[in-house]
Amino acid sequence: MRSPEEVARLVRARSPWPRDETERVLRDFFVPARAVRFVCEAHGLDRTAVLDIGCSHGQHLVHFGHGSAGLDAVERNVEFCRALGFDVTLANVEDGLPDLGRRFEAIFASNLLEHLVAPHLFLLRLHALLAPSGRAFIHIPTMPPLPIVDRLLKRAIGHNGYLASEHINAFTPRTLAFTVERAGFVVEDVVFVGARGRRLLGLGEPIFRELGITAMVVARPSPGFQYPEKRVEAFEPRFAAGALPTR
Repeated sequence: MRSPEEVARLVRARSPWPRDETERVLRDFFVPARAVRFVCEAHGLDRTAVLDIGCSHGQHLVHFGHGSAGLDAVERNVEFCRALGFDVTLANVEDGLPDLGRRFEAIFASNLLEHLVAPHLFLLRLHALLAPSGRAFIHIPTMPPLPIVDRLLKRAIGHNGYLASEHINAFTPRTLAFTVERAGFVVEDVVFVGARGRRLLGLGEPIFRELGITAMVVARPSPGFQYPEKRVEAFEPRFAAGALPTR
């Protein structure tokens, strides 16, 4: 990963925006993310061509390997990322994923699934852009298992991330894993990135993960995945045309 100093120099040197706005973006978006640190340290994404979906201002792309690319639905974000030198395409993933002319060894989507009208369809479409040997890294805020835990977390950290006004879906670690599996993936790991790799906190990771702050699923494409015949017959999922993986 690049150091905070390297990132700041890059952003200040290439930002197309006024100085005060550039500093605000650095402060609000380019804080080193534990999710990015985890995928770089544990899975080598700093040496891998990654597709970052919902890449925002490029705060994750700046750490990923050569050949990485991004998608974002906000034109201003795309312009900013391109000014920094990143290969970013303007796309609203609700309308479909663009043909980028290649597949990636890793797809990273952080704080995206909870915004989507059709998360299942989005996950199905990832197969077209993910190499058969690749991995998908899906990171989201999660819903605590009990109301009392919800209240304690809000008191401790000041907010409940899953309750943000623009979120229309909420998951627990188990429902996230289930959703990813039903879209044709094999879930290899469910991670609480705040504890993974940290000696003392790591001992309590299973508890932290279930308490409901965030979770990341690491998954690979299931080579034999076929849409269940009963579902095809009952629901005729024409909405998924072109998204369903084939053998």
